[in-house]
Amino acid sequence: MSDERTYGKDTVEKYDRIIKVFKNFDPEGITILTGNNGSGKSLLRKQLPFAFRQYFGLDHVNKTKGMIASTSMEARTNSNPEWGALSGMMQDTEWIATSQNTFNLIHELLDAVEKGKSKYVVIDEYEIGCSEETILAIAKYISSRLKKMIAEKRIMGALIITHSRIGVKNIEHDHFVNMEGLSEKEWINRKIVPTDLDALDTNELFFYIRDRQK
Repeated sequence: MSDERTYGKDTVEKYDRIIKVFKNFDPEGITILTGNNGSGKSLLRKQLPFAFRQYFGLDHVNKTKGMIASTSMEARTNSNPEWGALSGMMQDTEWIATSQNTFNLIHELLDAVEKGKSKYVVIDEYEIGCSEETILAIAKYISSRLKKMIAEKRIMGALIITHSRIGVKNIEHDHFVNMEGLSEKEWINRKIVPTDLDALDTNELFFYIRDRQK
């Protein structure tokens, strides 16, 4: 008996959209990336080194090491040996507010980028744990600092992954990408439909990608 899984049309379309976004990725300027949970946003973030290898015509992905400085909820809970002496700053301090941890993390990341040699910044879901007021404040802070660093040619661009409409409206950007193929206006004004939690828990997209790689 074959143990081969079968996949629905929606999963195949999600995969095709991921490939399309990856192929059309533009590292110059600020990109806002949005999309439903399980649509492949984090996968794209992890594949950025391969996009940079292609963009710069490098013969091996290892040569992109150090080009991308990033922070995400994953980085906040895992060890990050690639940061060396700075690895401790990527983890939350338990006794202060989540929002304060978030701001400190972003502030220190951008300070480190200004002093280092990274070409690109990735900030993933900074809004988690923050009130709308704090989201607005941090969005304006991110926008101001990134705009300045790009103008001074310290970095070539940045990727902001977010679910926040406030963030999208208040972070100046050159590119807007939605994993469901919506325009910026369509995404901001979309009707909110409850996520199918059973489908989310199944994580079919992961298995589809795994099986395609076999």
